[in-house]
Amino acid sequence: GTAVEAASGASTPKSPRTPAARLRRAKSEVIGSLFEVLDANGDEQVYYSDFLAATLDVRKQIRKEAVLSAFHRLDADGSGSISPDDLRKVIGETFEGVNVELLVREADAACKGELTFQDFLSLLDSADASVSPQARQKAGIQASFYLQPNVVP
Repeated sequence: GTAVEAASGASTPKSPRTPAARLRRAKSEVIGSLFEVLDANGDEQVYYSDFLAATLDVRKQIRKEAVLSAFHRLDADGSGSISPDDLRKVIGETFEGVNVELLVREADAACKGELTFQDFLSLLDSADASVSPQARQKAGIQASFYLQPNVVP
């Protein structure tokens, strides 16, 4: 508030600080619309599963934006793909002891020597993003120390 308000003891209304407080102060038609969206089966109750379903698209969009941001960060030259040179500029020659050439080769579905955004997405979505035994052998990495905790080659 102003100095006059402070001196007189008057205060200005504070804006709600939390989402719950903002919702409590929202107009009833806004709350009604929100409720209609969340009440998926029309029984006038909002279940946790309704809430999850309603927020799924938002969560997917947030994840996609984060993945796209990471991809652009790793695409150091802005070419639209991630090459070993891009990775060298961003993370150095190796990542967790694995050469960047091998990292790209392992995830490069089209064998072009670089990763497209789709390759990057597939890598992140795969259940096991570890380097295959075949790629380790081609790179000359011995399986006896590869990806074992606390073992340095």
